[in-house]
Amino acid sequence: MSYKNIAEAIRLVDSVKSWESILISYNHARKPFEYVCHSFKFQDAGEFMSLIKAMSNTFIDYIDSKDKIIVSYNGMNPKGSVDKLEINNALIKDAWTSLIQHINICDDTENLEMIKANAFIFVGNYETSSKENKAIYFLCRRNPIVNLKRRLFSARANTVEIVDKPLFQFGNCFDAIICNGTMYAINDNFEGIFNLEQTKRNICNAHLTEIKSKGIIGDFEAYKSYALSGHNPSKFLSFSTEVFDNACKDSGKKVLQDKFKIPMTLDGKKFDLSNDENAKVFTLLVCDKTKRNVFDEDYCEVPSSTPMVLQ
Repeated sequence: MSYKNIAEAIRLVDSVKSWESILISYNHARKPFEYVCHSFKFQDAGEFMSLIKAMSNTFIDYIDSKDKIIVSYNGMNPKGSVDKLEINNALIKDAWTSLIQHINICDDTENLEMIKANAFIFVGNYETSSKENKAIYFLCRRNPIVNLKRRLFSARANTVEIVDKPLFQFGNCFDAIICNGTMYAINDNFEGIFNLEQTKRNICNAHLTEIKSKGIIGDFEAYKSYALSGHNPSKFLSFSTEVFDNACKDSGKKVLQDKFKIPMTLDGKKFDLSNDENAKVFTLLVCDKTKRNVFDEDYCEVPSSTPMVLQ
């Protein structure tokens, strides 16, 4: 169904009544989830349509090369996967809403030479068979404005002249297409646009607070440092309260100690996760990165199904 939705979205290009071309700037480190948008136009509408169709075709060709397999985004899908994510998902809902608000009030007066864009988006407005107004979005994390660090010349009628206007280069493919409330992405570039790194850390911190409240980890601050490092916050997107509650029980502690070799503190009441490998196994368990029924089955990591190494 997801592949069909993408194919239908691309076919909608011919039904679009009006287009908007927009440069997107942001600095999430200074102003999280805030955007500045600048609109620009193509002099030749035909060239614009050719560009969109070419980039769209490359997009769906890539999905074809992945056997049309599209999976729900969980922050830990293998590289090269095709992800889908509802725009009302808490991961991007606020950022998407903010972006749309700034698109609706975008500036069309700024000199393009002065804009430092982080991304661009093409917005196609169309009308459904039921007379409903909708939009389709083609998003790419790329600054299409070429920064000329060297003097560049062009030739016209055997005369060479300096290029003194900004040049644009849009690339061969979009990073994501958003239609009917769902985003389909062929890479993780959208994570930067929507500041998912911060969102993941927020979610991770919320679950760490839940874990801390149970008092089952010996040196909690050491584990917190591990959990917030590298790609680990992504794992907490699938945190399982059910699995965690089981791990807090005496019977659950025994399973983790006996079958997963996670050591306990000297008093035998808390997990000793001072070793990163033990912290890793604990995290994979409570973040539901193992098979279901982890307390009475064999275990393996998912989605790659690589057996976990027990120390």
